[in-house]
Amino acid sequence: MRKIVTIVLLLLICCRLTVLADSYRNYILAGPDMQQIDKRGQHTLLVCAANLEYYLVKNLGTGYGPDNQKEHTTQRTKTRKALALINADIYGLCEIEQGTAALREICTDLNAAHKNRGFAYVDNKTSSSAGSYTMSAFIYDSLKVRPIGESKKINTEVQNRKYMQCFQELATGETFIFSMNHLKSMVGGGDTEARRVAEANAINSAYDEYKLYCEEEDLLIMGDLNCYRFDAPVTILLDGGTRTDLHRYFHADSSYSYCYQGDCDYIDHAICNVTLLPQITGMQAFHCNSRESYRCEYQYGDTTLFRYSDHDPILVGLRLNGKITHDVKVLNYGDRLCVRYGEGGYVRVYDMYGDLLREEPLDWEDYSLELPDTYHGCFVVHVFHNGQTKITKYIRP
Repeated sequence: MRKIVTIVLLLLICCRLTVLADSYRNYILAGPDMQQIDKRGQHTLLVCAANLEYYLVKNLGTGYGPDNQKEHTTQRTKTRKALALINADIYGLCEIEQGTAALREICTDLNAAHKNRGFAYVDNKTSSSAGSYTMSAFIYDSLKVRPIGESKKINTEVQNRKYMQCFQELATGETFIFSMNHLKSMVGGGDTEARRVAEANAINSAYDEYKLYCEEEDLLIMGDLNCYRFDAPVTILLDGGTRTDLHRYFHADSSYSYCYQGDCDYIDHAICNVTLLPQITGMQAFHCNSRESYRCEYQYGDTTLFRYSDHDPILVGLRLNGKITHDVKVLNYGDRLCVRYGEGGYVRVYDMYGDLLREEPLDWEDYSLELPDTYHGCFVVHVFHNGQTKITKYIRP
């Protein structure tokens, strides 16, 4: 009898876990969380950095990525679904095959998924006699942005995996430098940490040159750095504290992009310099991969977008005119009402019968409205700001 009870309990736990997993997957399928990407205003450009886990279209069967055409078709399907759902304006990709065949294929799939866009790739003109190797590359919507000048290749230590490209937003004419990187793996011969330190120093040196070439200061560093937040290469890229780790800036210590043996942290980074920070609306690690407890290897035939890679893609919202616009927020703290980002407007509070109880100007960015102790129940709040009206309910216990 006790054995039967144990089996029933295990079945119930498994069913519960399945329901939770399905619920989370449905949340992911709704697309990126714009509350995270637009924490500080509405973005006009969405930048995505993604590790594709050896995306090959030829030279199959090398031991990296798919072994045959059937497995590649599965990999292509999963990747297409994930990148199309993210729907970024610029993609920085790493672990992609040499040359342009893979880039052409991904652009074809993105343009088929989004008929109103014009995805193209930056040809970094790499070539090799080797059968296969991984590189980093850029794909962009040519209707939203255009690359300015040549890419800056940084071949210190590993080859073809560190590039800088200046992009211009067509609507505003504003530009920024996107540095996409895939540093030396943590495994392998020799002192891999020292090699990543050399790469980080090379990125900083390349930026000092490239910003003069582009006549642009704004810098966004992203990619799989194969090191954690407090490791020496990241410290170097933070440039003595003059640059910002966007994971920590927007999510404190709760952010992660990669899970290994039950430990979750981020080795996929997003770092910006001081001139770009005011133009960043928010960032998100899009957890379509790291939270998957199994490996959807290509031979298993799983064609969902989940676990298309072993890393989560990182998304950053930009508004390159430097003027961050905020959505007005009305926050209910129970004993008081707070209006955020409504400075210069005014607020009206009505009871449930439509009678106006209070009207006050919003003098501060975070305006706290303390109602008299006699006000209890449900109220209707109207906030007027920049010609717009926000209506919400306020519950006072």
